[in-house]
Amino acid sequence: VRAGQTEPLVDRVVAVALPIAMIVSRARLAARKPLLMLSGDRDDFSPRSGLEQIAKDAGGHARIELIEGADHFFGGYENDLTDRIVRALSD
Repeated sequence: VRAGQTEPLVDRVVAVALPIAMIVSRARLAARKPLLMLSGDRDDFSPRSGLEQIAKDAGGHARIELIEGADHFFGGYENDLTDRIVRALSD
């Protein structure tokens, strides 16, 4: 996510199952480019509250999409995840 925010060739970032607990400083993730955070609503590594804080820090450049029923590995929800990524990158 950090690399995508600084790389000039990247115009948007899609983060899948962002491991909030492993991020030392969420402030570093403040988005300057469009940032979509995709997560399952049952993902313990990427909880909604952490994603909401990153979105708040991003100042309107980030959005969150939760896939209902999915955990961190999206087992059984791969098609939904793929469809959302394709839409995000096609806009």
